[in-house]
This record gives sequence, structure tokens and C-alpha cells, in this order.
Amino acid sequence: MKKAVFVSLMVLITLLFAASIGCAAEEKPLDNAQVLSMTKADLGDSIIIAKIKASKEVRFDLETDELVKLKTAGVSKAVIAAMLDRSSTKSSSSSSAGTKVVLSSKSGDVELKTMDGTLKQYVAPFVGLRRFVEFSPKTAPTRIKDSQPTILVMSDRDPGRTCSYVKIYRDKDNRWIDLEAPGGWGGSISNKPYGECLLKYSVTEEKPGVWRFKPASELSPDDYGLYCFSVSAEGGSFVIYEFGIDK
Repeated sequence: MKKAVFVSLMVLITLLFAASIGCAAEEKPLDNAQVLSMTKADLGDSIIIAKIKASKEVRFDLETDELVKLKTAGVSKAVIAAMLDRSSTKSSSSSSAGTKVVLSSKSGDVELKTMDGTLKQYVAPFVGLRRFVEFSPKTAPTRIKDSQPTILVMSDRDPGRTCSYVKIYRDKDNRWIDLEAPGGWGGSISNKPYGECLLKYSVTEEKPGVWRFKPASELSPDDYGLYCFSVSAEGGSFVIYEFGIDK
């Protein structure tokens, strides 16, 4: 009798231990390797995307080179887009913490505040995947008349890797910047700005922790800004430090 009780107790302990291991495994952040593993197992885009959306935490490496590796390994555009979308849920508070951005122009220096952007995307026949970040339809509150302002960034990390000097597209109801995405004949996908919204500019580190973004030519009256994206274990964010140039 005692032996039977002992065996039953050992079985119960084993089951509880196995359950604890299973729970710990479930809490492991979803990463590139797991997405690739599911792709090789031929689970299908719908299941993989559902897993990406349902995961409590993700830890995707979404640098351009890693995205290319995923695509080359067979991960579909839809799954990669879902990974990027899932990583864009982080608020801008943590990504901008410790970073100060100052607009430097003939009228003086003024610190720029961040504005959150909303990542949007859709697939159109013959056009391919379109990805863009949409901002509030209101114009930039900071206005200057200098046609070649520079942007100073005080940060403990090199902002040249994740930030770009951009022009903000706008129409009557919307303002946005386009992101790199595959067209009808393929191409790359990333969180970097793409097309005419990406200005030609230079970045120089003037002293430790201080970088200056300078446009290559004079800018016409419009809305501009320093667009920055962040992807980390906690998620991602798409923000802009914006300003406008008036006539």
C-alpha cells in the first residue's frame, strides 16, 4: 500500500514538473528562429500569423539583413509583414527616453517633441505590398522660415542607424511617409523610409553623444522631421520629431 502511494506521489510530482516546464516554454518570447521553424514545418501563413498575434511577447530581429535572410529561407511576405506589425505596438515613451532632439535654424534652437505614427499596410494587385506610417493630419506646430535647418540629436546610441531626415507627404486629410516594401516584382521590406519622402542628408557626430543631421540642399516650404523607428524585445515604435517650413 505504501509503495502504491509512493509511486502515485512520484507520478504526480513528475506531472507537475513537466507542466511547469511546459508553462516556462510557453512564456519564451517568439523569435525569428521559431517563425522559421514553423515555416519549414509548412504550418501555413494563417497559423503562423495567428501565433505571432497571440504571443505574449515577441523578440524579433527585424534589421534589413535579417529580413532578407527570412525571405530567402522561405518565410512569406505576409508573415514578415505580420512580424513587423506585431513589433510596432510599443509606445514611443521607452524608445525616446534619454533622447533629446533639437531643431537648429537661423531663428534659434528649439527642442522638438515626438509624435506617434500608426503603421499601415495593404496588398494591391500588380502593386505589391505597400507599407506606410500615418501621422496626425494636423500640421507641425513648430514653424520656421529657414530653408536648410539642421537637427541635433543627443543620445547614448548612434541615431543614424534608426533615424532619417524626411519630408512628410500630405493631402487634405492625411499625413504620412512611405516605408520600404516589395513591389509587384518583389523587393526588400524594412522600417526605413522610402521614395521621395527620404531626403538626401548627412550625419556627423560633432562630439560624443551629439549627432547633427544636415540636408544636402535647401528645402521647400512643407512639413519635415526626423523619423525614428525602434524594434526591441518589448515591441517597436514609429515616431517623428516634426517641424514645418513656411514661405
